[in-house]
Amino acid sequence: MVSPSDPHDAYHLLKYAASRPDPVIFMEPKSRYWQKGDVDASDGGTLTGARVVRPGRHLTLVAWGAMVARCQQVAELAAEDGIDVEVLDLRWLKPIDAEALATSVGKTRRAVVVHEAPLTSGLGAEVAQLITQSCFDTLKAPVERVTGFDVPYPSGDLEDEYIPNIDRILLGIQRVLEYRRG
Repeated sequence: MVSPSDPHDAYHLLKYAASRPDPVIFMEPKSRYWQKGDVDASDGGTLTGARVVRPGRHLTLVAWGAMVARCQQVAELAAEDGIDVEVLDLRWLKPIDAEALATSVGKTRRAVVVHEAPLTSGLGAEVAQLITQSCFDTLKAPVERVTGFDVPYPSGDLEDEYIPNIDRILLGIQRVLEYRRG
């Protein structure tokens, strides 16, 4: 199961999925339909696993699909306050690249998982569990999740209120950075 975050990945991951002998679920974030970007048709790069789209030292934002671009915006804003945020694009939701999660969060020792699904029973819970399992001894704070709300996905005008916005993600970062063990 893949969820591209930009036009380049959408092009190459769709070609890759079509070439596979086994079925691949291709999740298309509708907010990405009109996104423009360069696509190098000759170079797909590494198509398996997660990828770091912005390196950082203080905290890892883990996202996929449409939330990756939002997390990149948040990382730029956080940088203005001296917070160096790494953004990890999972890309593959099954199987999840547990090694990339462990490497990124092992380096920053803090994680915020951002996704559009509800908090309860969302994929973010599995991602948070994988992080906790692999980095428990080194985490400086519990893994934070910034998600959609535990209500049915709204339509139209309310959609922007449901999806994690910049302010909610920044608040998640703040909670993790300010966490102190009791």
